[in-house]
Amino acid sequence: MKPNPRGYTLIEILVALFIFAIVAALSATALRQALSVKTRMRVHAGELSKLQASIQILLRDGFSIIHRPSQSKTDPSLMGAEDNVTFIRYHRRIYDSADPRSQLQRAGYSLDDHKIYRIAYPYVDAKDEMNFRRQVLFDHVDKMTISYYSKERGWVSRWPLEEEQTTNNEKEETEKLPCAMQMTIFFKDEPSPLTILIPLIAEQSYVLYKVAS
Repeated sequence: MKPNPRGYTLIEILVALFIFAIVAALSATALRQALSVKTRMRVHAGELSKLQASIQILLRDGFSIIHRPSQSKTDPSLMGAEDNVTFIRYHRRIYDSADPRSQLQRAGYSLDDHKIYRIAYPYVDAKDEMNFRRQVLFDHVDKMTISYYSKERGWVSRWPLEEEQTTNNEKEETEKLPCAMQMTIFFKDEPSPLTILIPLIAEQSYVLYKVAS
């Protein structure tokens, strides 16, 4: 018995092509959405990794900030306002006889052009405005506020305390460090700010580090 030599009709072919086109369009849409989700997840993962690394830098600095007694009242170990702060921290570095600098470092944070920078100076006592390193910690920032926790006064917006706010018995207290700093960051297109609590070890002193080294 011979097979039927009749082929597919034009309508059957058109129906098959129509069904194939629908399946292909659905598959392409699903693939495009999957690639888009994967790309967004990769971007968010990268942003989250950078955010975590920046927070770790803040916490590391907080634990390494020290109080170094100074004869200059205009250049304390930590000087901070609402939008910037500079401080002295213990900085482990490999000793180099050709460059016998102190293991202390002056560093700080500031907001400039919608970016929060970490600024590190090569020397402790001289802030060379032409010779420093800047590292971007956070981007797309609208506003940054920093507050400082005092044992006696709670959260304040400046450090050291203003002289007119202190009594004679408290003047020595102004030379010490706050117990903690709190940085609040307002990002663009983000409804809620990011608040980071940075604890400081206020009891540490420059003398302890000199003995330990």
